[in-house]
Amino acid sequence: MRKLIIIAMAISFLMAGNGKISGYTFFDYSWSDDENSFEIHRSYFGYKKDLSEKLSYELKLDVGRESLFQSDETTKESRLFVYVKYAKVDWKTNHGKLTFGMQGMNVFNIQEKTWGYRFVEKSAMDFNKWASSADLGIGWSKSFSDFHASMLVTNGNGYKKAEENESKKHSFQLVCGEKKLSKNDGFNLGGIYVFEELSEDKLFGVFGGYAGNGLRIGGEFGQLGTTRLMSFYGNYNVLDKFEIFCRFDSGDLDNDKTSYAIAGLSYALEKGLTIAPNIRFSDNQFAEMKVNFLFKF
Repeated sequence: MRKLIIIAMAISFLMAGNGKISGYTFFDYSWSDDENSFEIHRSYFGYKKDLSEKLSYELKLDVGRESLFQSDETTKESRLFVYVKYAKVDWKTNHGKLTFGMQGMNVFNIQEKTWGYRFVEKSAMDFNKWASSADLGIGWSKSFSDFHASMLVTNGNGYKKAEENESKKHSFQLVCGEKKLSKNDGFNLGGIYVFEELSEDKLFGVFGGYAGNGLRIGGEFGQLGTTRLMSFYGNYNVLDKFEIFCRFDSGDLDNDKTSYAIAGLSYALEKGLTIAPNIRFSDNQFAEMKVNFLFKF
């Protein structure tokens, strides 16, 4: 009861402010040889407010399932947990923007927007757990004409775990062109470099994409230590609110797979609600069929 009162008071406080409230949920129906189920994979609730022209803050809660290890060393998805994904302050200065706190990483954020179907599947590096989408630390970013640079120093454990040692992760990203190809036409080309002080495995990646005339295509290559990963994706706007999309990943993938492919359709039923039936293959063999839904406000 006390938790409900605290949550209600927090929501009332946010509603009384002048900031922006947003949220979105990923849910789906999946069918395969050994599964037939409905599932919620992610649900976010966020609040963002500008305190001045130079200072703003953002809070985002992430609801997802926790993977628990069983006695036979396999994993099982348990009940839904609530995590703090963003709890950050942005400070705009003459020398760039400084970000303090729990914040989004700069490893695959551009590629994710070029792919454009996060509610259907995570981007390649995220899907194969090469890096976390958010972490606790300090970041710097700045735009120079068509170039965008960012550097982060973070704990390295992601937003679901506390720091375990004194090692810090250093992440660098340089992008030329449009960063949000899922919303704007244009092109981009960029690269990333990530290393952690107590780890010999360094992450290097290059990526690029194009959007225009209803078509959006992109690709990326990454290497983590001696492990390599490639991903190519695209979509085409056939009719108003109706798109076809596909993606192909290749390399040393998670679960000992060497290839992973997705093909499907996306239709915006109403503003804020999208449905995307699709089919998936692993190592050129049928894996599962899904109907993914995205609800956002």
